[in-house]
Amino acid sequence: MTSIAGKVPFEPDKNDPWQGDKLDRKKFAEALKPILADLASPATIGLLGNWGSGKTNFLRRLEADLNNQDGPFVVVYFNAWARDFSDDPLASFTAALEVELKSNDATNGASVAAGLREKSIELLKTGVAGALRVGGEMVGAAVPVAGGMIEKGAELLAKKIQDDAEKAPDARKAFRKELDLVVKSLSSGTNGSQNRRLLIFVDELDRCRPDYAIRLLETIKHFFDVSGVSFLLAYDGVYLESAAKALYGQSFDAEQYLRKFIDVRFWLPPVDHTEFVRDVAQHYGFGSAFGSQVHQAAEMQEHLVEWVVNMELRLRDAEQALAQCRLLLTRLAGKVECIRESCMFLLIARFAEPQLVQDAINGDVPFDAVANRLAERFGGNAFFSTSHWRWIKAQFLFADKSGDEVRSFLDSTAGGTDESKHAISAVVNALRRYPWGDVWRDYLNMVR
Repeated sequence: MTSIAGKVPFEPDKNDPWQGDKLDRKKFAEALKPILADLASPATIGLLGNWGSGKTNFLRRLEADLNNQDGPFVVVYFNAWARDFSDDPLASFTAALEVELKSNDATNGASVAAGLREKSIELLKTGVAGALRVGGEMVGAAVPVAGGMIEKGAELLAKKIQDDAEKAPDARKAFRKELDLVVKSLSSGTNGSQNRRLLIFVDELDRCRPDYAIRLLETIKHFFDVSGVSFLLAYDGVYLESAAKALYGQSFDAEQYLRKFIDVRFWLPPVDHTEFVRDVAQHYGFGSAFGSQVHQAAEMQEHLVEWVVNMELRLRDAEQALAQCRLLLTRLAGKVECIRESCMFLLIARFAEPQLVQDAINGDVPFDAVANRLAERFGGNAFFSTSHWRWIKAQFLFADKSGDEVRSFLDSTAGGTDESKHAISAVVNALRRYPWGDVWRDYLNMVR
């Protein structure tokens, strides 16, 4: 049964990680690998890309590629978003490190990493890791007091804070020593003589809570600054700067602050993602919604791919838009083609212009405003100079205007021959059959 909801599952082939690389990112990986190998550790590398630009896809392939070689790294992958339910990044980070080393068959490393997790617990007990706050200051937890606190209790609390502070340097030193043992336990080659470095991929930072994302960066800086350990952080720079400002204030120099954590930055190159989008569309099985009408199914699927690409949706948005289109198509079963097509076009347009499309659906602005905005933003793209676009725009016009105005629009963009005038009359007559605005509101309010 085809899944028509959620994210398209992805797991690279460990023996051939770049198989099916529709985004053509292997060339970038080949350029990046020698740079990673040459960088002295400890080092933190930033891999920047817009939200939904395929960073996870790239990291998972690169991870499998590097771990498939008898090279200088043992690579582990950390999904920050999957762990941001935790109040402290250090605890979740070390627990994940142990699990990942086990799954990587880095047996010695996994065994020693269990000790690292124990040291992290000791460090957390001192309150140092949990006290990382704005600007790296150590701030203790606030203790609410009702009606004051007796003097003896205050003395005990003060003593505990002082004792913890005194223990903190030793706990931090013990943690870093244990981390050093983890690195030294990683070896390659048949005789295990070559020590390898630990390269940790941190993904989905741009989906985390702002406080967790920033504290994770602080944790890496303060506790993982050990020879033989490097990080590759994949993130949307705009989001992380916003996260820093959310914590430190809008006037805070977030870009300069983030430079403290990143030694070198690389940008994921832009790509033509048509083939990737086509694969996603095929995954959702649009053909099954048309039964035996194979040609119609193929044509509709190509229209969807064309719209997603020409409206320049991000890869993650493209997945979500196509999933919603597939769900909507099930609801539209049995409806005429023009209704199915226009509803799905608007659904995809809602990812490009969410507020404007929703305002049109709510009746606050005319649907023609959506068409004008799309033409303004993406008019240079191929689809927006086709007769297919003129037909869709005519539907938008007809939702709020008279047949004469639609006829005038079509006539002004046609060749002016008797044949084109006949075609325009046929289009206008077809449009009169449906209350387009009501149709769109009915179906699109069901899927958001």
